[in-house]
Amino acid sequence: MFRIRKFVDEHTCPLKDKVYDQRQATSNLIGGMIQPKLVDHKRKLTPKDIQQDVSLALGVDVSYAVAWKAKEKAVISLKRTPSGSYSKLSSYLYILDTTYPGSHIRMKKTDEN
Repeated sequence: MFRIRKFVDEHTCPLKDKVYDQRQATSNLIGGMIQPKLVDHKRKLTPKDIQQDVSLALGVDVSYAVAWKAKEKAVISLKRTPSGSYSKLSSYLYILDTTYPGSHIRMKKTDEN
């Protein structure tokens, strides 16, 4: 048991000092930030590049592991699952056929698609 004898409703340190000193960027936040850069499959984005981008954009240092996880989450978000990627094959083959007329393109499906 305890008793409050005096309550002072005045803060002696600014709240922003407490909050800004402890900023952290989660892999989900970083993954959303780098996702547009991963749309181009020719571009190589390494965790080190991600660390530099986050440092420049947010002023926060993140570990290599967090950058790696962020990239994995961004790739999964873009491509979904392997089965989701396979569902895009038919449209890809259509584009191939229109781009290269006269080509012989075949796609064989299993019973489970």
